[in-house]
Amino acid sequence: MPPYKLRTILRGHELDVRGVAVISDNQLATASRDGSGRLWDLSYQPDATTDSVFCYNSPDGSFINSVAYVSETEQPLVAFGGKDQIVHLCPPVESFSKPGDDLGLYQLIGHTGNVCSLHALGKQLVSGSWDCTAKVWDLTSFTTKYDLVGHTAAVWDAKIVSSSDEIYLTCSADKTIRKWVKGVETACFRGHNDVVRKLLVLPGALQFVSASNDGTLKVWDLASGKVLQTLEGHTSFVYDLAYNSSGDIISTAEDRSVRIWRNGAIAQVITLPCLSAWCVTVLPNDDLAVGGSGKEVYVFTTATKRFATQQGLQEFAELVKLSTISEQSIDNLKKTDLPSYEALSSPGKEEGAVIMVKSPAGVIEAHQWSGGEWMKIGDVVGSAGGSSDKKEYGGQSYDYVFDVDIEDGKPPLKLPYNANENPYAAAERFLAANELPSSYADEVVRFLLEHTKGFNIEQQDAGAADSIAMDDEQFLEDQPNIDTSATMFPQKMFIKFVDFKAEVLFKGFQKLNSNQLEEVAFKESVINDVEAALKNLTSAKASFLITSVIPQILSKWNKSSKLIGYDFLRICIPRITIADIIKSTECGEALLNPILVSLKEVDETDLPVVMMMAKVLCNLVTSPLFAQMFLTVGDNGKVTLNEYFEDLNQNLIVTVKVFATIEGSHTLKHYETAMSSIASFLYNLLAYVFTNRTLGAERSSLQALWFGAEELGVDLIDAGEESAYRLCVTLGNLVAAGLVKDLPPWYKTAQTTYATNRFLEIYKDIEVLLK
Repeated sequence: MPPYKLRTILRGHELDVRGVAVISDNQLATASRDGSGRLWDLSYQPDATTDSVFCYNSPDGSFINSVAYVSETEQPLVAFGGKDQIVHLCPPVESFSKPGDDLGLYQLIGHTGNVCSLHALGKQLVSGSWDCTAKVWDLTSFTTKYDLVGHTAAVWDAKIVSSSDEIYLTCSADKTIRKWVKGVETACFRGHNDVVRKLLVLPGALQFVSASNDGTLKVWDLASGKVLQTLEGHTSFVYDLAYNSSGDIISTAEDRSVRIWRNGAIAQVITLPCLSAWCVTVLPNDDLAVGGSGKEVYVFTTATKRFATQQGLQEFAELVKLSTISEQSIDNLKKTDLPSYEALSSPGKEEGAVIMVKSPAGVIEAHQWSGGEWMKIGDVVGSAGGSSDKKEYGGQSYDYVFDVDIEDGKPPLKLPYNANENPYAAAERFLAANELPSSYADEVVRFLLEHTKGFNIEQQDAGAADSIAMDDEQFLEDQPNIDTSATMFPQKMFIKFVDFKAEVLFKGFQKLNSNQLEEVAFKESVINDVEAALKNLTSAKASFLITSVIPQILSKWNKSSKLIGYDFLRICIPRITIADIIKSTECGEALLNPILVSLKEVDETDLPVVMMMAKVLCNLVTSPLFAQMFLTVGDNGKVTLNEYFEDLNQNLIVTVKVFATIEGSHTLKHYETAMSSIASFLYNLLAYVFTNRTLGAERSSLQALWFGAEELGVDLIDAGEESAYRLCVTLGNLVAAGLVKDLPPWYKTAQTTYATNRFLEIYKDIEVLLK
């Protein structure tokens, strides 16, 4: 078979493409971390770029990382799986992409972790999940046929070997491969020394191939479990497998490469212009479709008539050349005595061989022998930012070595990371090395991106970061003005109230505790725990205060002392991490009643409580706890604000109206601060909509948010410049969301009352949006 060359590049996704599946001779389906699944039409050609024809969006906007085509049901379907733990089945036609029809025809519910693999055969579908199980689904009744339970870590892939004989294979982060017959485990195969990522059942179903984080592929005999062959060549994690009609095995890996294996040897290596080659499939005409971390899908072909234009081929080669390669990823690289370009006149020793040469300008370049010629695959750099300030860990040099606090009372774990490394690979390596759940992966990646300024292969300039804690966030300081340095609307930066002085707050707690009746006062041991928590307010310690201390203060202490309970809530809510929320609903349950009841119980003497509660609500909107407490999925599958939020919203409006109408309230000490904090809460709600696509698409939820701003508008405008300013920015976000077409009456009042530059900029942008 001739070597593969580029056919086309599919552009449209906004984040990594994690899954790809064949629909027909000229149709592909893809799944991405951007929360979308796309259908691509390859029938028109040639060109180096092709647009998707239809798009499916995950119901909650969370990432999708698995896709499969189901062809033998009454109606053909595309299955998508991802972080929302549900398998969604959609028809591969235009109707599945219509607004409001995102959920498709069927939802298979049962997993409790990310659905990371899907495979269909006959009238069955098998799914693998981070919940350590695989599920076999009957696609005639759309119910669970078998639960494959036995792995002790995430099930990264599952395959149907025979739907008629009901034989299945699964592989896992526990380094094992397991064979199942009619839902019962019949064999456990061991051979890899790291996570097993992917399986490929070969034609005839007598042999299968596995891919692992140990960088190898293994060919197995299904009956005996014997390893028939080990294929070595990749230099990092191997992510996906496929085969073509010639019997070639195709693999993709973290080393940016697609490798074609023929008779146990590497026949061709294709290097991609991205950090990771995540997934691959083979079309009926033997063309390859490969998804990667660079957002694109690359389609390669051996047919001359389907090659991209010469310009397209050249552009692809240039993209690969512009990549950078960390010297840490190259074994025993010696910068001295490197050969010049003359070395490229001799053929490579084998397909995929890489040599380093020094250009006339002194730049070290990596070239790979591919398809009978040397191809430049990037420049070698000491670190992606060019920094010489390297850190040593485990005998290697890294751009960063972070301290990660996983558990209170234990020393932090070390997280090594190179700036031009794929953060997901670094996260997996870290979790595997420390035997941590794979469900932490997104949390680790989020910290890496935050603390290295979001490095990617095209962007390589960032400052150093010191240390991070998985139980902390990087908090925004409370600021008097919302940032308007960039495009005004939509504004997405949350306002948070997170500052506190631990010593002052603890002394206040001690004093108030001593004023309580003995039966409701805290014992010495609890007081010591509170002091320790405030000194180092991690997620675990914040959870302790929310569940064990704050409820007693708010329910049992005398009224004049309760304010400190709300202050504790204010500082604890932002510290709760996603990992702790997933583990338990205890924090949300402990918070819900105090928050709902507090506003009902305040009277005209409780303005400080209203002020503090508004700050608590501001912080709550920025926390994952908000979704747990106030979002729900209705019978129609839509995510909406629930009845608890409606109750909260109504009580807030009533409370503010009471204070606004009290004679002389405007002169009270905390009045302006309380009202600006309430305006901040309304603003945060709209900022939240712009970071939650599913909620933002639900008009009834937006109506609820608009109701609060409309009802309180006059009072917030009258309260002072700061609350007026924040309300006007909220109105701008409402206009940007397409909810407000006619300006409310209080807007005219704001225009006549406030005319400083920052207000004038808002007025101008709002009017532009309304045109």
